[in-house]
Amino acid sequence: MASEEINMKVETKKLAQKTIFFFRGKDKLIAPIIFLACIGYCIFLWYSYVYNSQWSENQKQEYKNNQGKEIVFDEKKFNNVVASIENRQTEFNKKVDNVNDIFQINK
Repeated sequence: MASEEINMKVETKKLAQKTIFFFRGKDKLIAPIIFLACIGYCIFLWYSYVYNSQWSENQKQEYKNNQGKEIVFDEKKFNNVVASIENRQTEFNKKVDNVNDIFQINK
């Protein structure tokens, strides 16, 4: 079994070397082909999502209904949040004079 694993490793190294040798001379042709293939695939995805969408009539109607809704600003909640931020700020700015030594270092 060990010799089969070694042969497999050697064969994969040879395969990689042969692949690199094959593409070394053709890199001026292959790179633009791969680039154009990627651009074509991106265009296909864009077209399929934008122009060829598959929404049902219910989904379309739900989308149209949700477009007209506005967000309601709750001033009371906003003021509560601002007040809690200000309270935390004042607590942070207080001077700390008498702190309990929880680790009892200064005894």
